[in-house]
This record gives sequence, structure tokens and C-alpha cells, in this order.
Amino acid sequence: MHNQRIFIALMLSAAILISAMAPAAMAQKAAPGDWTVVQSLAPDQEIVISLKDGREVKGKFLDAGANELSITRKGKHESFPKDNISLIHQVKGKAQKGLFALIGAGVGAGTGVAIGSAKNSPPVDDGGIYPVMGAMLGAGIGAAGGFIFGQTRRNRELVYQAR
Repeated sequence: MHNQRIFIALMLSAAILISAMAPAAMAQKAAPGDWTVVQSLAPDQEIVISLKDGREVKGKFLDAGANELSITRKGKHESFPKDNISLIHQVKGKAQKGLFALIGAGVGAGTGVAIGSAKNSPPVDDGGIYPVMGAMLGAGIGAAGGFIFGQTRRNRELVYQAR
């Protein structure tokens, strides 16, 4: 009897979860090769263009005609023929610099304590300063590295892929 109640509760939970996800699953997404999706982007939207020659160009969307895409990059207008474009990604969200700086500080502090403790083995009179200084230096270096790494981490969503 108890197992039957658990089974019914699980089935109801699954049904509720599936019904909540159904609208998102049924929403139609445009095909990645549809140029009209590119033409409907909002001006000043940050995009990344992968060209067929292997280069990657980042900029803010200006306009897309039938055969050309225009962006603003470093204060200048640039245009790219549709035939030269391999992929277009829309950049979403903000860089999580603080989160990665915090993770880097924690990893750096732990590493600094480990190195400082190894330096103080076997223990000497003033050797207690090594783990403390290692933690401080490691946390600073780790935070700086995490901050720099976090500036580059942003979500990209595929908007267009040449066929």
C-alpha cells in the first residue's frame, strides 16, 4: 500500500513536470540557416560572426540586408557578404567576473596554504608565517586570474549557420 502511494505521487509529479515543459518544447525555433532570423535582430545586439576563412569578428549588429550584414566594431562600420559568413552567434548575459574571481581566490588561497605548509615542514620557529603569506598571495593571484578569465565567459546562442 505504501509503495503504491509513492508510485502514484511520482507519476503525478512526472505528469506535472511534463505539462510544465510542454509549451517550451512545442515552441518552434527557426532553423539555423534562416537568414530572416539575422535580419530580425535588434540593433546594438552584440554578435559574433565566424567567417568561412576561419576568422571570428565581434561587434554590435546594425543591419542585415538580403546579401550583407553590417556591424559596428571599434567605432567603425563594417560589412560582411552573406556568402563569407559561416556562423553568427548572439551574445547573451553578462560576464560573471565576480564569481570567477571568488573561485580563483579560493583555489589560490588553498594552493598557497599547501605550499606554505610544505615550506614549513619540518616546523621552524617563525615558519607559521609561510601558510598565512601563501594564502594571502595565492588568493590575490587566484582572484586576478579568475577575474580575467570571467571577463571572457559569456553565453552564445546560435542565430545563423550557413548551409
